[in-house]
Amino acid sequence: MHLCEAFHKEDIETHTAVDDADVLIVQTAILEANQHASVVVVGQDVDLLTLITALTPKEKNVLMLKEAQGNIPRKVYNSQEIRQSNILHNIKESVMFAHSFSGCDTSSSFYGLGKIKIVSLLNKYDHVQDIAAVFNNLLSTHDEVAATGEKFILALYNAPSTDRDLNH
Repeated sequence: MHLCEAFHKEDIETHTAVDDADVLIVQTAILEANQHASVVVVGQDVDLLTLITALTPKEKNVLMLKEAQGNIPRKVYNSQEIRQSNILHNIKESVMFAHSFSGCDTSSSFYGLGKIKIVSLLNKYDHVQDIAAVFNNLLSTHDEVAATGEKFILALYNAPSTDRDLNH
């Protein structure tokens, strides 16, 4: 007997992810938030927290419980508090961009550059926020995304302002 079948026999609702489980988990949590004041997602993966921050409507509250691991204590993240914090300027619009450039389940990170460097860059320069906006715009062309992506990579590595592309 499969685990899902055993849960169904006990009247426990289950969902099976066909693709990315993180997306299904967060989408399910947001749907549940329509019926409950708070919903808690338990997990260790920063991808979950990123998706919760980016996808949860402002009037909803989804919590993420990150269990203790070794010397790192348990922590509860609150989607509404994260959106109101100053961790990242325009967090709702920038978090997926920052996360994808700093490495996640579906993309590699740049050598020697972590999440803090990318968040710092997004917070420091307004024109970098414009780059994130191009990535978020469904009407942006492939060429626009490529050109702004190059600009962001150049900024990440502190390239001189005279460098306009990666072919140097």
